[in-house]
Parts: sequence; C-alpha cells; structure tokens
Amino acid sequence: MRFIAAGKGHTGPLMPTLQVCPLAARLAASLVLLTSLTACQDESTGPTSQPTVPAPTGSPTPDRRDTTTIEVTEPGARLEIGEEAVLPLFDGRRGTALARVAVTGIEPGTTAELLAAGVRNASAHALFYIRLDIELLSTGDEPFSSYSPLSNFVGLVGPFQANSLLAVGESSPCDIDAEFGIDAQHGDTLSGCIPVYVNSGTEVDGVRFTLEGDAGYDLQDGEPVLWR
Repeated sequence: MRFIAAGKGHTGPLMPTLQVCPLAARLAASLVLLTSLTACQDESTGPTSQPTVPAPTGSPTPDRRDTTTIEVTEPGARLEIGEEAVLPLFDGRRGTALARVAVTGIEPGTTAELLAAGVRNASAHALFYIRLDIELLSTGDEPFSSYSPLSNFVGLVGPFQANSLLAVGESSPCDIDAEFGIDAQHGDTLSGCIPVYVNSGTEVDGVRFTLEGDAGYDLQDGEPVLWR
C-alpha cells in the first residue's frame, strides 16, 4: 500500500490506494470463469435416460417351421421295413403337414384277437399288426388335428390290399385309436398301429402309402410309396 496526494497544493491527509498484483488478478478472473462454467453445466445436464424397450404383447406365434429345406420322398419310392420317408399328410379337414414316417414292423396276431374284433369265420383268416412311427416336421397355416394313420396306410399281400379292421377287442395289443391331437405342431410324435387280416396261409408282406390329390401319391394318376 502507498499514499498519493489528492492534487497539487493539497494540504490534507494523504489518500491510501491499493495496488493489485497482476498474477492475483488473473487467478481471480479464472476462478470466476470456472465457477460460471460449472454452474452452466449443472443446469444443462442431468442423469442419462435409457430407452424403454416395450414388453412383448399377445400370444407367441406357433412355430410351424420352414419347410424349404425338407426333402420330401418322391412318389413311387420303394423302401425296406424300418426305413424312413418324408411324406405329406392331410387331416381330412384343412390341415396339412410334412412328417417323417417309418414302418417299423409287421407282426402276426391271433385268432382269438380276430374273434374279439368281431370277424366272422375268424379261423379262416390271419391277423397282422402294422407298426409305424410318425414325427411331424412341419404343419401348414391351418391347424393339423385328429390325424390317424388309418387314413393313408394299408397292408399288402403281394400286389393285393389286405382287409382293414376298424375295431379291435379290449385286450388287443394294437392301439387303433392313436392319433395326433388338436393343433399338432412340429416335433409331435405318434406310434401308430394298423390291424389288417388276410386269408389263412397268406402273410402281409408290405405297406402302401397313398394320398388323394395332386401330390402324386394317389392310385389313379400317381405312384404310392411302398415298404417291403
């Protein structure tokens, strides 16, 4: 601090004045500027908000599975017992499906089981059970429901069709009522049994798959698939 005169000829007391250090002045200005910037930043920013992901609504769409990579067995194919085929199926309404099918065996039944099924003159006939496994690989846009293998598969004796049974006795080892349930989906499986009978002394030695329509498996204009 120093004292200076108020003016020429001044006779009163000397007036004090302050001399501010240049470095201190710059530091003070910087502090004011920093405080202002911090205040602005606090006012303009807030907690970062995260985008809200909407929850899924409604029921999941049934997985029908793409059929473009499924190789379907051609009409007229000849297979051995135990071999698999990929075939189109129709439930008799509007439902369609592609299925892996294997005829796993042809087993003989008994005369008593024929009698229990109501076959007349049972002793003059022979009973056989056709066993097959079916797995759905895909289904169409319409529900595929209540399908039974009795619709498309029959037993053969040489080139001739065996007689089919539409009913069996209570003690029969063949579950003739096995079928796919309502709105069956890919991955569903069925172990089916088809009872057939022929004249005594002959045997069921083959199974035939047919399907009416333009798929090529019908008896009139197409070629069925055979297992022997």
